[in-house]
Amino acid sequence: MKRKRMLWLPLLALLLGGCSVDFDFGPTSKDSEGGGGGTTSQTGGAVSRDEANSRVTAAFTNSDIADATTYQQTTLQEVTDDTKEYVNDALKYHVVENTNSNVVVKATGLQTDDPVAKVTGELLEDMTEDGVETYKLIDNREFYYASEWIYYHNATRKRYGNPEEPFIDTEVKLKQHMGPTNGQQLAKGLEGFDLGDAPVPTMFIGSELDVLQQTANITATKNGRNITVIYSINKDAFIAMMESGLRGILFSEEMTSEERAEAEEFLQWYVALLEEVLDLREYKITIGADGNDHLTQVRADFELITTMVYEPSETYPEGYTQVGKLSGFLDMKPKFNEEFTITLPDFSDYEEGIIFE
Repeated sequence: MKRKRMLWLPLLALLLGGCSVDFDFGPTSKDSEGGGGGTTSQTGGAVSRDEANSRVTAAFTNSDIADATTYQQTTLQEVTDDTKEYVNDALKYHVVENTNSNVVVKATGLQTDDPVAKVTGELLEDMTEDGVETYKLIDNREFYYASEWIYYHNATRKRYGNPEEPFIDTEVKLKQHMGPTNGQQLAKGLEGFDLGDAPVPTMFIGSELDVLQQTANITATKNGRNITVIYSINKDAFIAMMESGLRGILFSEEMTSEERAEAEEFLQWYVALLEEVLDLREYKITIGADGNDHLTQVRADFELITTMVYEPSETYPEGYTQVGKLSGFLDMKPKFNEEFTITLPDFSDYEEGIIFE
């Protein structure tokens, strides 16, 4: 499974990680090779490509939580990693890993000196091998900020082995004095917050968005001033944007010439491998904006299949073929400047400790 992991991890990092390239991948579609695809309007009159792109750009630019009075965000994620290993067309090993998460971010008082924030997340993971469950995780986390203090509650249930094995339960409640924090400082902290892949809108702005808008096939739908834009991406465009995104992650100004050469060698190897083994069944980005040019949705739907042929080994003297399927979605829905209150729990049983260095 190690070589398969080497292939999937960069894909997962770019598809779902908390970095600026999460949803910014994908130029051309099968209907728009070598240039900008068409724009299809479904309701509300004609939507030109320029209008759709302009509204998306405006939404990303205007959706900075530091400019809001309040902020809410719900992020749902479902990912299935299904791998089968065959020897002479006979199935020898089958493993399925499922990841589901639900994260809610709420913040008030972002333009005051007394902000309040609440971030809650549930992460569910399970793994089955040859039809038998061998791992299960239920992880619930809560973060709060109020009156110069941050609070953390984590309750985890973890089980190794088949369903007859007992769960290992752990629970932690900590609090840490952070000192005076105004709304702008809290907003900046939330932009870098990572809990079960809980990105905030401004994290998606990057040069890849320009390429996406120029070359992807676009479907735009209007409902009054609200707009939904769907960018569809094909394999060549996906790989090109993967290369661009990975280059931004792998390279830095501090690298030596030797480190740059090694990174470039890995990148070219990885791109060539993707071109050989990847079957991109779907990669679609959906972006919604309201009449105030605030983001209302950022969603990615994807299904990728890889087929890799391995030489004989001790485990499989005849060699084997590995077919991996990665599918799922990540759906983020933000809300700006709506009135609501945050209810805080009783923190009397939280022990003082270190949450953030």
